[in-house]
Amino acid sequence: MSEKQQTGGLSVGGSSILVIFVVLSLTIFAALSFMSARADLRLAEKQAQSALEYYAADSAATRTLAAVDARLRALSLSPAPAENADAPSYAEAAAGALSALAGLELELTAPGALSVAFEEAVNERQVLRVVLRVPGAEIPGAGWERYRIVSWRIVNVKEWEGGNNTIEVWQGE
Repeated sequence: MSEKQQTGGLSVGGSSILVIFVVLSLTIFAALSFMSARADLRLAEKQAQSALEYYAADSAATRTLAAVDARLRALSLSPAPAENADAPSYAEAAAGALSALAGLELELTAPGALSVAFEEAVNERQVLRVVLRVPGAEIPGAGWERYRIVSWRIVNVKEWEGGNNTIEVWQGE
C-alpha cells in the first residue's frame, strides 16, 4: 500500500516568512513609538520652559503691583488736603507718588483718571504688559478701589522670523 501522506497548511518556509514579517512589523512600530515619545518629551520640555518664564514674569509684575498698591494706599491714608482750587486731584497726586517707581508709564487720561502701565520680560520675544487705571475724582475712602487692573496679558515684541516661505497652491489646470 503506497499512500502518499498529505500535510496540510503551511510549510517551514511559509512560517519563516510569517515570523520575519511579524518581527519587522514590531521593529517598525517600536521605532515609531520611540520617535513619538522623543517628540512628546521635547514638546513637554518647551512647555515647561515657557511656563517657567511666564510665572517668573508674573511674579515680578505682582511685586511691581504690590509697590504701586503700597504707594496708593499710603496716599489714600494721608490726610486730605484742604479744599483748594489749586489742590491736585487724586490722579495727579497718585502720579506724583508713583513717579519715583522705575519702569512705570504714567498718563493722565481724559476723565481725570490716571493710566499706569508697566512691562516685565517673559523671554526675548514676549513681555507681560500690565495696565492699571487709577480713579481721578477724590481720595478713595473705605471700600473704594485704589486702582483697577485693565489688562494683564502677554504681548509679542519681536516679529516672527519664519521668512517668506510661501507654498505654491495648485489653481487648477
